[in-house]
Amino acid sequence: MPPRISKEKQQKIIQLYLEGVTVVRIGKKVKASTAQVSIEVKRFKTLSDESLERAARVYNVSETVGEIRSLSMEMRNLKLTADDCNEVVRYIRKMEELGISLEQLKPFVNMIVRLQKANIPLDEYIEYGLKLEALERETGLSYKEILKEAQKEKVDLKEAKEQLKIVRQKISTERLSLTRLKTDREKRLRQAKLDNEKIEIAIAIDRLLKKLGISSGDLKNFISDIKTLNLDLKTLLKILRNFKRGTSS
Repeated sequence: MPPRISKEKQQKIIQLYLEGVTVVRIGKKVKASTAQVSIEVKRFKTLSDESLERAARVYNVSETVGEIRSLSMEMRNLKLTADDCNEVVRYIRKMEELGISLEQLKPFVNMIVRLQKANIPLDEYIEYGLKLEALERETGLSYKEILKEAQKEKVDLKEAKEQLKIVRQKISTERLSLTRLKTDREKRLRQAKLDNEKIEIAIAIDRLLKKLGISSGDLKNFISDIKTLNLDLKTLLKILRNFKRGTSS
């Protein structure tokens, strides 16, 4: 059986154990064998099963246990699992190995939170960030200058769209005017055709009436009577032609 270690080392072992350090790493840190570390951890677990508060007092880790309880409550409120927390710890340790502290990590975490709230995927954000960096290298401009140029081009594009809209409205108005002119022209042509037909009919009626020996005065009176009867010129011409045929026979 491995020899007992000092109380100070026992407390340090449990402190590190509660911080999530592995048995092997604890042994290296406190300069104890793996077997010695395992014995203390097992003893702490046994005491914890009976009373966690008593186990914490024995190993002088009451403060750490209290922090763990608070963390447990917070995890429950955030609906986090132990695996989630372990994953976070692994990432933090990796960051520490790279020389990145939690303080330096906070802006990055805050940025990710903002991206999630805005429903922007992180991989897309990183992709566009790399493209922006490449654009800065190519143009020699900062991202603020690039953004300013982009906004200017956006304004220019907006103005161009407004001008295009005005031109389209003018074209539409001109087309409408052209359609109206075409309609008016066709209407005038139809009216002119009707007028010509009326003139031709009037001339034909005049000739027929003269052949019948009707004077211009009688003609005026006759036309007045025709209007009273609501007869049109074509109907009158037909009546006169039939009348002529009857008188000629």
